[in-house]
Amino acid sequence: MCRRLLYLISCVVLLSAAGGVQAAVLQITPTAPVPGAMDIANLVGSVDDADNVGTGLNPPYENDATTYVAHDRGGQGQTFLTGDNKAGYVITGVWVRHVSYTGSADQTWYRMQAGSQLQIRVTNPAASGTDGFVLASEIYQVTGTEENALPSATTNNKTGTGLWFHVTLGTPVALAANTLYGFDLTSISGLAGVLFFETMGIRDGATGGNPYADGAAYVTGSAGKADNTLTPAPGDHVFVVELAKPPLKVIYVTSVKDNDKDGVQDDQSWVDWLKAEGFDVDARPDFWKDPLDANDIAELNAADLIIASRGMATGDYDGAETAKWNGLTKPILCTNAWMIRNNRWKWMNSGDARKDADSPTMMVLDPNHPIFAGVELDPDGLVEVLDPNVASGHTSFLNNFLDPGNGTLLAQSLGVYNTAWIVEWQAGVEYYAGAVEVAGGKRMLFMAGTQDDPYTVANGNTAPVGVFNLNEAGQQLLRNVIAYLTE
Repeated sequence: MCRRLLYLISCVVLLSAAGGVQAAVLQITPTAPVPGAMDIANLVGSVDDADNVGTGLNPPYENDATTYVAHDRGGQGQTFLTGDNKAGYVITGVWVRHVSYTGSADQTWYRMQAGSQLQIRVTNPAASGTDGFVLASEIYQVTGTEENALPSATTNNKTGTGLWFHVTLGTPVALAANTLYGFDLTSISGLAGVLFFETMGIRDGATGGNPYADGAAYVTGSAGKADNTLTPAPGDHVFVVELAKPPLKVIYVTSVKDNDKDGVQDDQSWVDWLKAEGFDVDARPDFWKDPLDANDIAELNAADLIIASRGMATGDYDGAETAKWNGLTKPILCTNAWMIRNNRWKWMNSGDARKDADSPTMMVLDPNHPIFAGVELDPDGLVEVLDPNVASGHTSFLNNFLDPGNGTLLAQSLGVYNTAWIVEWQAGVEYYAGAVEVAGGKRMLFMAGTQDDPYTVANGNTAPVGVFNLNEAGQQLLRNVIAYLTE
């Protein structure tokens, strides 16, 4: 049964094998999908019912069990093999097609009634027959007002509609690389809301059969109820599996701070910005303070990026902890002038940080460096990246210190202090001669986040520390920095 694109964009919440029911959104279109670079697809289907997925028996109606999404049939599924992206993938949606017969003498039937429900599941074929088979499940309920919907009354003809059903998961599902997965669609509402249509595909024994060699069609369950077992069906459905890279995991290291007593963590604005940019953010104030154990180190090294924030109470991360932090193999972006001093992490050979730097102008020293792409500089390489109206209006810097040691100075401040602003170190280098401390991975210093004391807010409390204070140019710079460190 065909109906255009069933485009589920929703707030569907993922449901594990033991989970509950969620809702989604539907759109329908006759336009064929264009698979993306990471997508997995088979666009080859039969124009004859007898060569659709199944055995090819005569009469061809005998393959209905392997082609129809219907209230009186099991779920129709397809397995697929993921690619070799090291970080894995997330599946964001799937496409299937209603039949588009031109050479069939037989009728195909379809209907989409208001109140009917379509279930999509992401599955693990290796766990067929166990509770681990279903990785996620979401449900769309038909409203009857969908654009390009199938008829609400039972309809039959010799062709079908050729429409595409696009089901977008409300919650993307993480998939490993080089692994066989599956998805299936089931009409689960029975006669309370009737939904049925015949999916397009091709049986293995047909001319041009087995077009997708890395997977196969399958059936699961019966009578409108999918189960935990996969039964192979000879052939492949027409399908597209939409895949994307998983969001980068950022661990945001900070301390518990609510200086202004407003009930909100002082530097929550950094977490909010990172999440709005699409990162998977782990922010647990005070969690990473000393001592780090082996499990902590392993967890930090499993992230894509670590941000050592201005909100860190630096005395909780130094001493015996210094070598542990510097030894981490994943990139670290430090925004804290106090943390990189020669009596803390020893990135810079200065112990003198200042609280009264205001919001200085940045002077870019290497405008061709990729972190400055799209950041508009004046002819002298100057740019304003801080918002002076945020919190105290001050950001901490070292006191007139421009020596990057064994790093590379990329930008400096011009203002109260003319000092290092952005410095990078490659993995394996000693930060400066005599530091002893060596960068275990990529490192970058980028001063940002507001200074707290001696500044106060209107109620007399100390100003919040580490508030996100980058303007539009500064935000573009930060995006570039993160992309550079995680490439």
